[in-house]
Amino acid sequence: MPGQSVYAFWLDPEFLNPRAIGGTGISWKNWAHELERVAKLRALFGDRIILSNAQLTDSGLLFHLFMQEEFRRFCEACPDFLELRSPATERLGRQTDRLARIVSGLARTEDPDWISSTHPKELLVQIREKFRGIRHEEEALGSLFTGRGKLTEFVNQHSARAPLLSGLRFALKHYLEVPRAPVGPPHGDRRTYDEVLEEAESRASQEWEEQDAWKRTIQETLAFIRKRVPANFHGNRSKAVEQLVNAAEPNHPERAMYLAIVEAWNVAVTNSLGAQVNSVVPFRDGIPLDTLFGHVDQYHALVSAHEAEPQVLSGIYQYEWSPSSLTWSALRSVREDRGCGEALARYHEAPSGEALDEFCRAAGSVVAKVHPVMPPLHPALSILVPIASAGARLVAVMFGARQVVTAAALLLPVLPWATYEGLRLWMGGRQITRVAESIKSYAAHYNLVRGKAI
Repeated sequence: MPGQSVYAFWLDPEFLNPRAIGGTGISWKNWAHELERVAKLRALFGDRIILSNAQLTDSGLLFHLFMQEEFRRFCEACPDFLELRSPATERLGRQTDRLARIVSGLARTEDPDWISSTHPKELLVQIREKFRGIRHEEEALGSLFTGRGKLTEFVNQHSARAPLLSGLRFALKHYLEVPRAPVGPPHGDRRTYDEVLEEAESRASQEWEEQDAWKRTIQETLAFIRKRVPANFHGNRSKAVEQLVNAAEPNHPERAMYLAIVEAWNVAVTNSLGAQVNSVVPFRDGIPLDTLFGHVDQYHALVSAHEAEPQVLSGIYQYEWSPSSLTWSALRSVREDRGCGEALARYHEAPSGEALDEFCRAAGSVVAKVHPVMPPLHPALSILVPIASAGARLVAVMFGARQVVTAAALLLPVLPWATYEGLRLWMGGRQITRVAESIKSYAAHYNLVRGKAI
């Protein structure tokens, strides 16, 4: 389906780490729910999310999604939604190119200074070793992922301690099992997060003259790295992050430095993966570092009914339904629908109100079929109509009723069915219009809810 290739900052393993969310006052569950809505909005507009090997191995949100059977079915039917761009590893033995790219994130656990943001490291080390010597995808699926496979049994054994391991297993299995799921090399230039911060410091002096606090945060972060992180580890985010023990405390100076490092790391990954655009959910106490590099024109505010500010939702139709609350099954139907694909292609090629209206209407029609306000009557019930009509006519003849009464008797059984079908069609038309208008309103916020942060 047509759309943009997107690098999602919110799939960064650090994003749902206690260090990150501890200073926001929002629970892990609410974070995951709201970020899933952003992912659904991306899916609705035909985008393709670019994953790094670190995200495939360690992203809590990604595992939360893959633990949902409905999401797995969506990814199987629409494999282009998640594209893995990863270097191939040779650390785990001789493997096919595809397998070597899928497990390259696990291979990084061999680095003594690597830390996991989501799982106990020793568990990932054990999972890594299960892939050692596995030569191709079929061998991995047969020995590790069956009902009694080594990885399946390992995940079941440790599910209480690390519940998201199940999501990791499903994510790995997806790329092993679905050949159409895109796996390839990174497309861009590789830089380290500290190099990004150094460039940001010089750019901030020119572009953020009025933002002294942001420039000062960048300078303090660079000073911290030079002082506290050994020179041979300056490009290693884990080494820096593990020393910021107060990152979860609101308003703590270390938190500002931590968020700057996380932001800079994501900018660096964007460069290496070659995505067209970033998708960012910024923190209130962070800095919009990526805007200095011109990578991002899409910020999403974390919005929920109980905490939304009026200006965030201005212009959005206040229906109980919204595109981001669609089921993955409905999104699958939209992405598979030929009419939606053609309309969305025209919208992406030449954005205009007319092209957007066409896509919204097409998507609304699909949604109305998948989730109708009034479901159609079962075909078996329509058989009862002529039977009831024949019975009514027979009764009328038996009792010598007049023709008018006979006609009424013939029509009476049809009226409930006709009334229901007429009401269903009318409600369906209203639903299509309602859904289309809601999608259009969200499209206005599709590129940016500017200036709004968590």
